[in-house]
Amino acid sequence: MLFFNCAAHCNGQRKGNRFMQIKISDATEIQLDWLLARYKGFGDGTYMRNIDLRYNVDGKVSCMLVPIDREYVQWDPSTSQEQGGRFIDEEFIATQPTWDGEHAGWEARSPKRNGHYFAVMSGKTRLVAAARAIIASRVGNVVDVPDVLCL
Repeated sequence: MLFFNCAAHCNGQRKGNRFMQIKISDATEIQLDWLLARYKGFGDGTYMRNIDLRYNVDGKVSCMLVPIDREYVQWDPSTSQEQGGRFIDEEFIATQPTWDGEHAGWEARSPKRNGHYFAVMSGKTRLVAAARAIIASRVGNVVDVPDVLCL
């Protein structure tokens, strides 16, 4: 895994050598993918050895899960309906399209339960809005992400 300082490129506050603090409302798709993997416990050694960040051929960073017994698995719930749609169902996220007169988007609301607070987030897609609501309802509106995800 390659990490580097991207403080000049990331809209957040520097946290140590490898992490940046960002607002969930500003989180990008790759940041949301990484955060959802951490939220689900991937990389804790149970059945996923690690969450790996890799460069694609187009120079973009992608999130890969490393299962104990298999090769890498592409992890992109913020853009994959197959992966992200399950989160929406499992977390009982309510989504609706929005229109402010100029821009179309989505709004997502997470229910309050088990001491976690109600979160309302928006995004350009249903999956992005839902991912933001899930993370915000669990950890709040500010979170640390690896520097490499801040390009």
